[in-house]
Amino acid sequence: MIFTIHLAAALAMTGLIWFVQIVHYPLFHHSDRTPAFFKAHADRTGLIVIPLMLVEITTAAALLSPHLDFPFPIAITNFARLLFIWLVTAIFSLPCHQKLIRNGYNPAVVDRLVHTNWLRTLLWTARSILLLSASAR
Repeated sequence: MIFTIHLAAALAMTGLIWFVQIVHYPLFHHSDRTPAFFKAHADRTGLIVIPLMLVEITTAAALLSPHLDFPFPIAITNFARLLFIWLVTAIFSLPCHQKLIRNGYNPAVVDRLVHTNWLRTLLWTARSILLLSASAR
């Protein structure tokens, strides 16, 4: 059950991050450029992303338990990738969003957000592939 919940959250975040990377963040160059827009974006996105990320980290940690019949090498790889996603979010994504909320549109900040978000996009994709392969065994 824990693995199924974890897989569902990971797949949801993978789909969401691809949408954000290909559609949503690039549209920041063509959006309402006010701080209020970027604040509303962060607030509304957080309603979806924060619960999913919390489910992911909680269930990823649970999969590390020796009491569960889940391969430890997969569990630790998955958890490490997820921690790296959180680190990239904290170091790159959140500061960009905070600058946009504080100051409004800045093309360099939006470009940095798009470029650095590729790390998260690729890591979530790699996690989903890893977890899907684990589910097929």
